[in-house]
Amino acid sequence: MLRLESGSLGKGTVSSMASLLRLLLAKEEYIVFTNELERLMADLKVELPRRAYGEIMRDTGFREN
Repeated sequence: MLRLESGSLGKGTVSSMASLLRLLLAKEEYIVFTNELERLMADLKVELPRRAYGEIMRDTGFREN
C-alpha cells in the first residue's frame, strides 16, 4: 500500500515516518506535506556539499536524487 521496500518502516527514519503519515492525513494534507518536504530537501541539496547531502539522505532513509 505504501510502496516501500520490505522492512523499511521498521528502520524508524524520517522517510518511514513520512510514509506512515500517508495513512493518517487526508489526501490533500499529505500532498501539501510532501510538496513542502520536497521543497525543503531541494533547498538542502543546494546549500550543502554533495557528500554531506548524500549522508543526510541515507541517514533519513530517502534516496539521493
